[in-house]
Amino acid sequence: MTDSLPKFTFIIPVRNESARIDRCLASIRAQDYPYEKIEIIVPDQGSTDDTREKARSYGAVVTENPAQRAIFSMPAAYRLASGDLICSLAADNVIRPSFARRMAEPFADPSVRFAFAHVTDDRPDYALTTRYFNRFTDPFNQFMYGAACNSRDFHKVYKPLRTTSDFTLYRFPPDRPPLLAIAQGAVVRGPFTMPDDYEDDVGCVFDMIASGAVMACVDEPLVDHYTTTGLFDLLRKFQPRIAKNFKPASSLRWRDRYVPPDRRRRRSLWPFYAISIVPPTVVALWRAVRDREPLWLYHPVIGFAFAWITAVEACKNLGDALDLLFNRH
Repeated sequence: MTDSLPKFTFIIPVRNESARIDRCLASIRAQDYPYEKIEIIVPDQGSTDDTREKARSYGAVVTENPAQRAIFSMPAAYRLASGDLICSLAADNVIRPSFARRMAEPFADPSVRFAFAHVTDDRPDYALTTRYFNRFTDPFNQFMYGAACNSRDFHKVYKPLRTTSDFTLYRFPPDRPPLLAIAQGAVVRGPFTMPDDYEDDVGCVFDMIASGAVMACVDEPLVDHYTTTGLFDLLRKFQPRIAKNFKPASSLRWRDRYVPPDRRRRRSLWPFYAISIVPPTVVALWRAVRDREPLWLYHPVIGFAFAWITAVEACKNLGDALDLLFNRH
C-alpha cells in the first residue's frame, strides 16, 4: 500500500529564517505519510544565521540561491526535485498532519496537474491582520480580482468540472484566470519545469490554465500562514513590495500579459477607492451582513493602510506611478 503512494518534494526558499523554519519543517516531518516518501529541498539566499543547520537537522537538502530572490531559486529546485508531487511552502507556513495524504488524493485523476487547499483563518494565535489576509487576501488583489482571488469563493465565479466530498475540480478560463500562485502549499505534478526568467510564482499557474490544465481545490483548510504579527508589521512587510511594483520591470507589470484589460482598469481605480474611506466602509458593512462575516469590518482599515503606502511610494516614483495608472506600459 505504501509503495503506491506518490512521493512528495517540499520546496522552501529561505533567508535568515531561524525563528520560523523549525515550525514549518516540523510540520512536514509530522505528516501521517511515510517518511521515506517525503523529500525536502531548502534553497538558501545567503542566510547568516543558523537556518541552514536547522534545515539539515530535518533531513533537508540545502541549495544555494545567490540571486537573493526566492522566485529565482525555484527553477533549479524543481529540476532537483524527485517527487511525483512537488509542493511549495514559505517558512511562515505550517501544514496540517493530513496535508500530504489529502493533497495526493486529486492526483489519482491523471488529468489533474495542480492542486491547492484553503489557508486557515481562525487560529487563536493569529493577529487580526493575518485572519483578514488568509480569508480575503490583500485589499489590492481583492479589488482587482474579486471572488477570483480566494479559493473559498471560486465556486461563485467558476463552474466546477466535478465535485467530490473532498475536492473540487476546475478548468479555469484562460481569459479570466483566478489569482493562484505556486505558494502556500500549492502542489504541482512532477516533473515540473519553471523557466528561469519568471518574475513571480503566478505566471506558471496562468500558463497551466492557458494549456487547459485541470486543477483541484481541496476543500479543507490545511495550511497555516502566519502572514503578519499586526498592522505595523503588515506595513513594514508590504512597503518594499509596493515600491517595487511601480518599477517598469516589476513582477506586477510582467504579469500583465495574463491579465485582461478590465482587471487592469480596476487596478488603476483601486487607490482612489481605498483612500476614499466611505465606499470601503459601505462595502465592509454590506458584506459583513450579507456573508455573516464580521471580519469584513476590518476591510477599510487594511485598505486605507495599503492606500497610504501606495500614495507615499507613488510620490517617490511619480513618473512610473503615472505610467502604471494609465496602463502605458
